[in-house]
Amino acid sequence: MFYVDSNHLLPANQSAYRNFHSTETILVKVFNDLLLAVDKGDESVLLLLDYSAAFDTLDHTVLLQRLSEEYSITGTVLQWFESYLKDRTQRVLINGSYSAPADLNCGVPQGSVVGPLLFLLYTGPLAKIISSHQGVNYAMYADDTQVYLTMSPSDNSGAVHSLKDCLEDIKVWSNTNRLRLNESKSELIHFSSQFRRTAPLPPLTTDEGILKDSEYVRDLGVTMDQHLTLQKHIQNVCKSASFGIYKIGKLRRLLDKASTEKLVHAFVSSHLDYCNSLLAGLPISYLSPLQRIQNTAARMITLTRKHDHISPILRSLHWLPVNSRIIFKILLLVYKTTHNLAPQYLQDLISLRSSSAARPLRSSSSMQLTQGPRTKTRYGDRAFACIAPTLWNKLPPHIQNASTTDSFKSLLKTHLFVL
Repeated sequence: MFYVDSNHLLPANQSAYRNFHSTETILVKVFNDLLLAVDKGDESVLLLLDYSAAFDTLDHTVLLQRLSEEYSITGTVLQWFESYLKDRTQRVLINGSYSAPADLNCGVPQGSVVGPLLFLLYTGPLAKIISSHQGVNYAMYADDTQVYLTMSPSDNSGAVHSLKDCLEDIKVWSNTNRLRLNESKSELIHFSSQFRRTAPLPPLTTDEGILKDSEYVRDLGVTMDQHLTLQKHIQNVCKSASFGIYKIGKLRRLLDKASTEKLVHAFVSSHLDYCNSLLAGLPISYLSPLQRIQNTAARMITLTRKHDHISPILRSLHWLPVNSRIIFKILLLVYKTTHNLAPQYLQDLISLRSSSAARPLRSSSSMQLTQGPRTKTRYGDRAFACIAPTLWNKLPPHIQNASTTDSFKSLLKTHLFVL
């Protein structure tokens, strides 16, 4: 991994199985691009590609050749990988009877440590295929591949044509490398402002039929809608978290407070906090259903009545309200980004004011960020490149200059409690 990372061998926007990368970081990047495009009056198209059993179809011969020719992994190290992959078999058990063993010439062992890395190296060239198409961007998380582009409202047919050309090249590469692209499960969505009328997107025709644009798509656990309001996502989060509260409530009389709180964190808070940085900048009215869920969970833990004031209850549990948790997540991402603890694609979205100033400023010794791009609408204000500097620059210097991530989190939580 040190060799791979230090030589930048993996695609820049591949976020699986890598330090400081996650589904949330890559979605922050994609949402940033989509929100800024809509803010400028443009529109975007996102294509979510689905691969069938991708980890099971890696061709060992192709993999070893790629390790040697593209990544300069040779000699004893290449022989080690070859011995790791060869002489593997599989068999099927039906009604107590085993089939004869069959040789495995494809795939990496399920649950193995090195398997995910081999998959990333095997599929690395796919990023170059996508990037070769002008204006087409990509984001990857293992075999979950997102292809998107920005277009003017008057050129949606040209955008669909570009996307189709890119998809054809992806299919050719995938077939050559024994990866099966499942077009029937791939999804397309057209993003635009909810405040402007939008012409329908021309259908994207493929060999297996027509990819029509969807009203909603689920991307790495986040439900995206055509206007990027995330209201459908919030509904889904509330539904999942409510079910957790319902199941825990059935057991509450048998549990002590500590056990109840652990279950709430596992089955309720985990839903509220997952990728909540994408909710930054949304109206409070959009977030109120999430806050009601949190309030209900807090009352269940503390066995307090429905009409008791919620702020002291949340404070007794050391819980920040939902909106503060979102701000906390954004600022934590900023801290990690400014300390090289985040992906490069997030580091490219923000910069310290001292490093970008043409001449020394009075604030150059502080950790102030350069303001993000000028925006016209609330869409742009929600983008990470814009909201991150706005929130960060309001922090007291002693929090900005925290020496460790843990100390930053502690100071920031105390600060948000006081506000």
